[in-house]
Amino acid sequence: MDGLLAASSAFAVVSLAIQIRGGIQKLCDFWTSIQDRPKDINSIIQDLQVVLDIVCNIRLEASNERPHSSALSASIAALNGCSSSIEALQSIINQL
Repeated sequence: MDGLLAASSAFAVVSLAIQIRGGIQKLCDFWTSIQDRPKDINSIIQDLQVVLDIVCNIRLEASNERPHSSALSASIAALNGCSSSIEALQSIINQL
C-alpha cells in the first residue's frame, strides 16, 4: 500500500509541476511580449525563468521511483504556494 501511496503522491507532484510550468511560461511570454516594458519587468522575467528551472527539477525528482527526500517534501510545499500565486498573476494578466 505504501508503494501505491508514493506513486499517487509522485503523480500529483508531477501534475502540479506541469501545471505551474505552463502558468510560468504564459507569464514569461506575456511580459516578454510587452515592447516598452520597464526594466523591472526584465527582472521579473529572469526570476520567473529561475522558478521555471526549479519547477522542472522538482518534477524530475518527484518522478523518480526512489523515496522522496525531506528537501523534496519542502519543495512540494513550495510548489503549492507557487500555484496560488501564479493563478493570481494569471488573473491580473487576463484582465489586461
